[in-house]
Amino acid sequence: MIITCPSCATRYTVEASGFLPAGRKVRCAKCGHSWHQAPEEADDIAWSDAPPEERREARDEDAPPPPPPAPKKKQSARPAAENGAEETPMRRTPVKPRKAGALVAAGWILLIAFVGGTAFGVAAYQAEIVKFWPATQTLYAAFNEPDGLDKMAFKNVTYKYEFEDGLPVLAIRGEIVNEGGARVTLRPVQVDLRGEAREQLYHWTFRVPETALGPSERAEFVTRLSSPPLEARDLVIRFVEEEEAAHARNGVPGAAQGARP
Repeated sequence: MIITCPSCATRYTVEASGFLPAGRKVRCAKCGHSWHQAPEEADDIAWSDAPPEERREARDEDAPPPPPPAPKKKQSARPAAENGAEETPMRRTPVKPRKAGALVAAGWILLIAFVGGTAFGVAAYQAEIVKFWPATQTLYAAFNEPDGLDKMAFKNVTYKYEFEDGLPVLAIRGEIVNEGGARVTLRPVQVDLRGEAREQLYHWTFRVPETALGPSERAEFVTRLSSPPLEARDLVIRFVEEEEAAHARNGVPGAAQGARP
């Protein structure tokens, strides 16, 4: 059933059975006008509620039969000659294939050169890249040998207690030396303070200024801790993973950072 707004002439399709038997009040969704809509006639409702097949059959019976299709004219494959002129057969010009093989080869050469140059630059300027973008240090560490840190040694490690503003400060100095034959990316360094029974009392992490060391290269460091535990009797210095260093920094606020003395 189709109803029309008397105000703006907007048409809506609705269920005819919802207006039986005496109609009902409706409102236009477009202009807001309200009016009483009467139901359709019984014949119209029966016709609108009939199945689509019955409506199609009824329309097919009332409509006149379609006219027979007009016969198609046969068209010649070649256009007819005009003014008695002779027909000239059309010749196909062969299309020469493009030299795609050479272009593909040149593209591969350029791609290999670009990738090789990028890899060389990333490897040759590792220290500069990590200094400019510290987040790449973890990526560089993933490409280094897993046991590369085994060739790194802590040497000349000393510690002493100092006083700053009347508070005791533990100062630790030393060197990291690469005793291997390959360049190794440095990881964070952790200091563990231990008690009489070798139990861990306190720990913190720091980084040295150098991001990597080549063969026989060394890096000096110094790290300080204000108000260390008085019962500390020993200390252990070791490399740790990035995740462990982040956890240590979160658990130990104000951990000292390494720097050159």
